[in-house]
Amino acid sequence: MLFRSSPAVEKFGAVLASRCRVLRLEAGKTSVQRALCRWNDREVAVRGKAFVLAAGALVSPVLLLQSRSAEHPRGLANRSDQVGRNLMRHAIDLMMITPRRAESFPIVGQIKELALSDFYQTTEGKLGSLQSFGPLPTAPVFAHSLNLGRWTERAIRALARPIWSKYISRSLVLAAVMEDLPYADHRATPVGDAAGADRQRLDRKSTRLNSSHTVISYAV
Repeated sequence: MLFRSSPAVEKFGAVLASRCRVLRLEAGKTSVQRALCRWNDREVAVRGKAFVLAAGALVSPVLLLQSRSAEHPRGLANRSDQVGRNLMRHAIDLMMITPRRAESFPIVGQIKELALSDFYQTTEGKLGSLQSFGPLPTAPVFAHSLNLGRWTERAIRALARPIWSKYISRSLVLAAVMEDLPYADHRATPVGDAAGADRQRLDRKSTRLNSSHTVISYAV
């Protein structure tokens, strides 16, 4: 499905293609020439004068590393071998606070404006910070993120909507954050077929909260 919405479409002809996954970028010595994608179960090539990579701290480096070629044997923009390194994955616990009269006072407006660092550094060690998390995704967005198929998504959406309406939309969410550090071996890397498998995967080293060192693999 192609989504067309203004003003980007009306002024600049923008198009958003849903269910389209970029497998790799093909580049010459100085610029990206095209993006190879899987869209609606077929592979397509997208060309453009400029490409913007904005897939976040986890997927952006994986895509660059999957784009190896004779010109770029370590992946795009990776002559330094630093792409994906120094990854910081902070440990976060979410707490939901609901006022006693939540029905009369729904949580709306600027709700991501609270923070405190009183326990960031204590005599017992580093305990992190506390901050408001902002609004949680809506029930339809939550159901879609599970990627369980259209009919299952519809069922979860119907079941989740009243819960969202009664509790989540009327609650303030706080996040307790334990900071990770940018170790060089904390790295996002691709796993499997460099050309892109049906399920893209990546590895990273976990947060060293207790001097532990583990590898976690998961699909994205």
